[in-house]
Amino acid sequence: MRAPFFLLSLLICLPLGGCKQPEGEGVTRIVLVTIDGLAHPRHGGLGPFEDWAQGGLRFSRASAASNWAVPSLATLLTGRNGRDHGLTDLEGGRCSQDLVTLAEVMSAANWTCRAVLSDHFLSEPRGLDQGFETWALVAGESSLVASQAALDLGLAQLRAEQGPCLIWLHLSGPRPPYGAPDSWPADCALQPGQSHERMLKLVSDADHELRNDLIALHLHDQALLLESLAAWLDQIDQETLVVLVGTNGFELGERGRLGSGTSMGEEALAVPFLLLGAGLPVGQVQRRVGHVDLMPTLLDLSRLRVPHDLGGISILPGREAPWRPLFSSTRRAHPRDVVYEEGLKLLRDGETGGVSLYDLDRDPDERMSHGSRLGSDRTRLRQVLLQHLELL
Repeated sequence: MRAPFFLLSLLICLPLGGCKQPEGEGVTRIVLVTIDGLAHPRHGGLGPFEDWAQGGLRFSRASAASNWAVPSLATLLTGRNGRDHGLTDLEGGRCSQDLVTLAEVMSAANWTCRAVLSDHFLSEPRGLDQGFETWALVAGESSLVASQAALDLGLAQLRAEQGPCLIWLHLSGPRPPYGAPDSWPADCALQPGQSHERMLKLVSDADHELRNDLIALHLHDQALLLESLAAWLDQIDQETLVVLVGTNGFELGERGRLGSGTSMGEEALAVPFLLLGAGLPVGQVQRRVGHVDLMPTLLDLSRLRVPHDLGGISILPGREAPWRPLFSSTRRAHPRDVVYEEGLKLLRDGETGGVSLYDLDRDPDERMSHGSRLGSDRTRLRQVLLQHLELL
């Protein structure tokens, strides 16, 4: 039996200049840029997003649907949580063909939908290609080279389209082996070009200074990627809506880990989310949003039919929305699930059933699991998560 939820009607509102409904016939040109592996804001390196946000709509509390790219992309493109889209692992995992995707809705409305991807995990579409007219995988000697190739091809495709179009670009973010910053010390244990396995071995026993070196290498490659993205944005016409969203974060020594797909900490789940385009309100939405909200928001902006069974909502300023939890999950290596309620985050271990509650407003680095102080919230959110997982 499902416990009743207390629904509170909230207005998603900008702190700058107030709220208004989008006007006109709707957006007809969209470029969706997804990026994996960006470092958590605590490390710096996201300054360009701050600059771009001066002319766009920024969602400052955005949570990824998973701690690695493929399940998060499935949620972004279907508007459903992992429980519903089914693409939660790589061992035969596939997005349910029964679901109507963002590209399928747009294709049915005579939009041209194309995908350009720079991640080898997407060489097999796993059902994510539903509705796309073309599915192009680009490669390069490094993730930076491949991402630049994806940006170039995506821009060419956008310029070639005369009618309504969705161009999806997936950029593979920074990861080992890293490039070489200028004047990198030769006596440092961490060196550009080292493999992921070598760096992980060093980082697992790293002191504070060595971890700072790891972060510096990652941020160096991240800065180069964002420089390329900035130059690309300068070439986009004013009539095109650009969506920039991270698929997942990247662990840089937190808990002795390196990469993505392991922990469900905020270093893996906190992502940038930004809308840029003429006619959009400019400012910051401070309410928590998730990947599941992208599809209904883009369909709202495009004035296209929104499937009734989506897990998310339009998060445009001025839209009323009931209180709702947001979910993240992983089935890679170790099953874990998360439910968010604004600043509260409950993490459940899928093997033991144990739960931990974090107050991100007071403890953004998740150093303390709250039991007694937030006991009623812990009990309530555990019930919400179990109901979502259909374990009650």
